[in-house]
Amino acid sequence: MTDNRIRNGFKMSLFGAFITLWSAEAMATANLKGSVSLPAEDVLISENKPYTGQFDLRDQWGDNPRLTLTRVVVTFHFRDNDQWQMKERRGRPQKDGRPRRTMTRSIVGTEGPALEQHYIQEVYNLYSNPPEVARLQIGADRYYAATSHRRLEKVHDRGESRSFLGLKQDAESAGKLAAYSLTKRTLVERWDGYSDEFTIHSKNLSLEALRDLAEDGILPFTLDGEGDYHFAGATLDYEGYALPGFKLAGGEEDKQKPEVPMDVSLGLVGLISGGGLILVRRQRKQQEVQDREEARRRYGERRQAGLEQTSPDRDYTRAELEQMALAAAAEVTGQTSDMT
Repeated sequence: MTDNRIRNGFKMSLFGAFITLWSAEAMATANLKGSVSLPAEDVLISENKPYTGQFDLRDQWGDNPRLTLTRVVVTFHFRDNDQWQMKERRGRPQKDGRPRRTMTRSIVGTEGPALEQHYIQEVYNLYSNPPEVARLQIGADRYYAATSHRRLEKVHDRGESRSFLGLKQDAESAGKLAAYSLTKRTLVERWDGYSDEFTIHSKNLSLEALRDLAEDGILPFTLDGEGDYHFAGATLDYEGYALPGFKLAGGEEDKQKPEVPMDVSLGLVGLISGGGLILVRRQRKQQEVQDREEARRRYGERRQAGLEQTSPDRDYTRAELEQMALAAAAEVTGQTSDMT
């Protein structure tokens, strides 16, 4: 009875382990990885003019996807509208040193001494552009990006202009000399503001957004923020597992072979092997106990039979009794060895 229980228990353990291994493989899922991109659109986005769009993966997954997403990463690109505001600021001519004596030609063609006063005048064209801040909303997730600060200055030489100022008293000659002003003009262009392209780069979405996308293959989003900017495209990369029965958009079932994790397979194999070894050892130990009990029982029966065949009136010596016991034990031990 005990042997049958041991055998039945061992068989059930093997059966249960194989069922577990088969179930793990059946429930295992295939790796799923892909991406989708959105093109740039010539639309100006601002706080008062938000933009609403969506990622649509139904072309890849179909209308009722059977999958589990483990990671979704989005990247959004933007471009400043580059509306720089210009203000001009003219500086007053500044004297460059004292008046200089020079030789100049008069209107009638004669040369003579003259006085020249040099001036420097700078004209500034100042350009400014306020910062743009893009805000991305996907469900409860919020992400931000802003334009970068730019500072640039260019200096342009606009040449010189000469003007006659009339006759002025010359301290050296005690006479009057023609006086001229010579003005050197410089244009300074200065950009100080925020511009160029900017990006919300590689943002991992929350578990709520993953569930939203996996439910029907659509992930809506909204863009707004401060200032105004252009939407320059976006990408979504996803990773996950396709559940059994997952079909691609074309109607073809995903043929990727399910992968059972190595640790699960090795653990189940170890369970089968270890359980079988324990049951075999237990069965062998119980067999040894039964053999010893059988040997004792036969020894007792043998001894009782020997006593009954001898005369009850005879008294056996101790040496004769020990010799009879050893002979009976040797016989029983030999029979047990043959059974093993």
